[in-house]
Amino acid sequence: MSKRRVAYFHDRDVANYYYGSHHPMKPHRLALTHALVTSYNLLGKMDVYKPRAATVEELCQFHGREYIEFLQRVCPETNMKEKVKFNIFGDCPGFTNLYDFCSLYAGGSIEGATKLNHKDADICINWSGGLHHARRDEASGFCYLNDIVLAILELLKYYSRVLYIDIDIHHGDGVQDAFYLSDRVMTVSFHKYGDGFFPGTGGTNEIGAGQGKRFSLNVPLKDGIEDQQYAFLFEPVIKAVVDKFRPDVIVLQCGADSLRDDRIGDFNLSLSGHANCVEFVKKFNIPMMVLGGGGYTIRNVAKCWAKETAVLVGEEISNDIPFNEYFQHYAPTYQLDSRPCPNLPPTPWPLASHSVSSVGIVKAFDPLSFNRGLGVLDPAGVLIPPPEYDQDEDGLCTLRVSTRSMTGAKNPSESFASPDDYMIINLNSREYLENLLAKVLDQLRDLECAPSVQFQYVPKDFYLSSDEELSSVDEWGDWEGEERVRWMSGETGKVRREKRCGSTTTKRKSKRGCGLAATTNTATTSESTSPLPRRQRRARKQKREKELSRLLRRLRFRRLRHLLQEKAIITETTMTMMTMMMGMTETTKKMRIMTE
Repeated sequence: MSKRRVAYFHDRDVANYYYGSHHPMKPHRLALTHALVTSYNLLGKMDVYKPRAATVEELCQFHGREYIEFLQRVCPETNMKEKVKFNIFGDCPGFTNLYDFCSLYAGGSIEGATKLNHKDADICINWSGGLHHARRDEASGFCYLNDIVLAILELLKYYSRVLYIDIDIHHGDGVQDAFYLSDRVMTVSFHKYGDGFFPGTGGTNEIGAGQGKRFSLNVPLKDGIEDQQYAFLFEPVIKAVVDKFRPDVIVLQCGADSLRDDRIGDFNLSLSGHANCVEFVKKFNIPMMVLGGGGYTIRNVAKCWAKETAVLVGEEISNDIPFNEYFQHYAPTYQLDSRPCPNLPPTPWPLASHSVSSVGIVKAFDPLSFNRGLGVLDPAGVLIPPPEYDQDEDGLCTLRVSTRSMTGAKNPSESFASPDDYMIINLNSREYLENLLAKVLDQLRDLECAPSVQFQYVPKDFYLSSDEELSSVDEWGDWEGEERVRWMSGETGKVRREKRCGSTTTKRKSKRGCGLAATTNTATTSESTSPLPRRQRRARKQKREKELSRLLRRLRFRRLRHLLQEKAIITETTMTMMTMMMGMTETTKKMRIMTE
């Protein structure tokens, strides 16, 4: 099997936007990710693109035009009444240059979908995308534009079925709701559910409606799930979905807030456990789009997405982080995948008891780290408080020395607990996970066979390259008519014929934006393997000649109209000039008479 082509989308400007000093979302994490990918020499294994900003027409394929126009003009000084209407306040602030930020990350996902549509890549990566909470007419959960929905709508132009997989700790409610009534998009989400956790949706009872019934699949999880448990659910569920739904393309959202030690998330996944999900999906050898998402401990986000980039290009990378411009963010270990705390007993799987004494960990609160942190119990049963952080504007967390040593040293300054030493208590029992897996697989058994779609018209791509842009509608019409005439008459160099089942398949490599179907089947007598009756051949020939003559008449009429318009302009100009000359001649005669 040949190596899969990977396209990587990154714009350094997207990392320069700023939600606010106390906001957990830091676009600066994208700069750390790109620096790490570069330092591991992974860019040479991919086709690297700078994505364009999405246009208003593209964004309005899902979002309302009024909402898009508001995003274009919103700023911190905008009236609060307008902001409340579109939910641009609180966790979705209206910061400076908000629309530019949104159009950049959405443009990367749309352009990645276009690459997959035209077979220019097998895997597309856009770590700035994956913002799955945004609704049609309002922002939600740090998300303003739902680039995932926009990318899937683009993929549906060429692919019959799209599978969306979400491994963010939050439920992908925006994507699920957008395709809740469709059987062409199947959404599968693994997320935390319950205890009022945002967004509060994603129960097993949300299965779709109407034509899309049973095409929405949710796997609700509890706090503290670990790698082995996650794989116990993820692999059989995704395999069953692929076997049943048979997708043509997969969109994978890789939110990094499901990792251990996230500022908001409460899972215990390691980098390897998270990356194993990406590797498992890649093994199906189906075209993939891989997107980012949540993730609020920025050094963990960068390490996670760099490791998964290596998985997608098929490269092994060292656990020692190479030097780069953000090297200090990875102190004190400077390693990609840190080991769990060696001083804690290994947590059995599945967890038999949730008591503190059997696990050796307990929940606490850490107000400085913006997250529910953890304390650790030493062998004597004394609680070691969670670490405290000093956070700068870039999201860099500097660990303060703990008040008690993990190793039992008398001097607290000799050693201290790092953030990787703290784990969330695991509330996922064996019984709960087995019942959940059985329920999800039962839902898949009731799913009907994969829907088929017959394509008759390929919608145009909104984006035109510079050599394909035309100045006016009339000029576009002339190009289209002329091209179609040459195409049908067999004079164009873009036509090739293949004998197939007694007919000729005429294929034209469609120009982006032309709006014409890419394949047209016509039967000809000269290349037909089975001769048709003379009357039927004559009728087909006459039909084709009539269509050709009709196109020629239309084209000649357009050209004649342009010529007449040009001639009218020239005639009017000539008459004006002649009138002026006649006036000048009479004036000259009068002057001569007066002189004499």
